[in-house]
Amino acid sequence: MRTFALLFISLTCYLSVFSQRLCGTTEYQERISREYPFSFLRIAGAQAISASGSTGTASTNGTNPVIVIPVVVHVLYTNDGNNISEAQIKAQLDILNHDFNMGNTDIGKVPAAFASRMGAANIRFELAKVDPNGKATTGIDRKKSARELWANDDKVKSLSYGGIAPWDSRYYLNIWV
Repeated sequence: MRTFALLFISLTCYLSVFSQRLCGTTEYQERISREYPFSFLRIAGAQAISASGSTGTASTNGTNPVIVIPVVVHVLYTNDGNNISEAQIKAQLDILNHDFNMGNTDIGKVPAAFASRMGAANIRFELAKVDPNGKATTGIDRKKSARELWANDDKVKSLSYGGIAPWDSRYYLNIWV
C-alpha cells in the first residue's frame, strides 16, 4: 500500500503540472531513493501489478473490477480558520475519483499524443469507515498543532514533532493536509 501511495502521489503531482501548481514529490522521491535504495523495486512491482490488472477487487464496474482504496486524511491545523471541512475533503476525493476514471468534463482536451493511453483505472478512493483498531471512523483524523509549516522531511507523520502518525499503509492511503 505504501508503494501505491507513492504512485498515487506521483500521478497527482503529474496532473498538477497542468494546473501550474508546485509539487514536492520529485524531491521527496529522490530523498526516499537515497535513504532506501531498494524502494524503487517496490514501485516497479506495483507498476507491473497495476499494468497486469492482477489486484484484489471490492466491487465491479460492468465487467471490470473496481478497486476500493480506503483513505484517511490527516488534517493538521493551527486555528479553526484553516481546519478544512469534511465537505472540502469529500469534494477533493470526488475530483480524484473522476481523474482516475475518466470522469472529467474536460476529457476531450487531452492532447492527441496521450489520447491512446487514456483509460479508466477502475479505482475508487473512499474515506475509511473502520480505523486500525476496528472502530467506526469518518476517515478524517484531525489535530490542532502549533506548527504552521511542514518541510519535506516526514515530521508531519511524527507525534513528537506535532504531526499525526500514519495508519498502516498496507491497508490505508494516508494523506496529510
